[in-house]
Amino acid sequence: PELIVVTGVPGSGKSQWTLALVANLARNYKIKGAILQFEDSVERNRDDLLAYAKAHVDGVSEFNGDADAEGRAEQWVDDHFLTIGYQKP
Repeated sequence: PELIVVTGVPGSGKSQWTLALVANLARNYKIKGAILQFEDSVERNRDDLLAYAKAHVDGVSEFNGDADAEGRAEQWVDDHFLTIGYQKP
């Protein structure tokens, strides 16, 4: 297990860079992971991962809007990632 902490100036692309990194690790090496982010919503992270899956993952790269391709993208994200949101006490 590894922990990756990415810090920097707000709005500098940390989230997108990190999501691309972990998505590529999942695609190329079948590594699964969890994403905990304090600034973004779980839904936005999931939407970004789905967009990646639709564009890059084998079997989904020919995404054309049909329900089967959408389902494959969602299944790939669900199989590889757990997105966790911050909840105020």
